[in-house]
Amino acid sequence: MPVLYKPFQSNLEDKKSGKKLFYPHVVRTGNINSAQLSKEIAAYSSLSPGDVKNTLDNLVTVMAQHLQSSESVSVDGLGTFRMVISARGRGVETADEVSAAQATLTVRFQPTTTKNLDRTTATRSMV
Repeated sequence: MPVLYKPFQSNLEDKKSGKKLFYPHVVRTGNINSAQLSKEIAAYSSLSPGDVKNTLDNLVTVMAQHLQSSESVSVDGLGTFRMVISARGRGVETADEVSAAQATLTVRFQPTTTKNLDRTTATRSMV
């Protein structure tokens, strides 16, 4: 099934033309939760949907522990998860003044990539 998209007009004007340009925007058709995902994965394996659900729950727990320990987590064929810190507001003048209150933590995901024959990067879209 192809990824669905619709035209989306930017609120910002283009620097060169001064016009509000259009871009493709993904149309989401639904959301799959862990229970549904577990049932679908179980259909491809010898595990029960409950076993798969338990594994997914444990994956989230273990990944969170490693991410909170400042480690990145790579899942073969999927990509790498890592913690990043974004500064909020202004910086400070000395290193001693830096504090956690200046920042927000988020998880970043980098999909697995491969090189095409023409040496361009191909992102695994899993589609």
